[in-house]
Amino acid sequence: MLASSKGDAAARVGGGRDVLRELGVRPFINAGGAYTVLTASLMHREVWDAMTVASRQFCPLQDLHDAVGKRIAELTKNEAALVSAGAASAVAIGTAACVAGTDREKIRLLGHPRRL
Repeated sequence: MLASSKGDAAARVGGGRDVLRELGVRPFINAGGAYTVLTASLMHREVWDAMTVASRQFCPLQDLHDAVGKRIAELTKNEAALVSAGAASAVAIGTAACVAGTDREKIRLLGHPRRL
């Protein structure tokens, strides 16, 4: 467990722990934009609330992944959408899509690179 900073009320936001301070990591004002290396972007309260509710229940991860992609596609008026873990994984997913194309067998094998 990380060391507690119980006595430092200024280091807390909303009564929670300041994990960055506990780890000795200095925050900064981001004037560069949403770059993964700069911790991407800040989460809106609605995102945080949704994650908190979802984190208190178990579900099949693939079902959640598919449902979220479908909902994002609907909201953005696209035929499909996919959530990635950041820019690097988005590039990997995009590359895999280009390699597999519309070949159903290649798509099926993407999770098993030794079989390709």
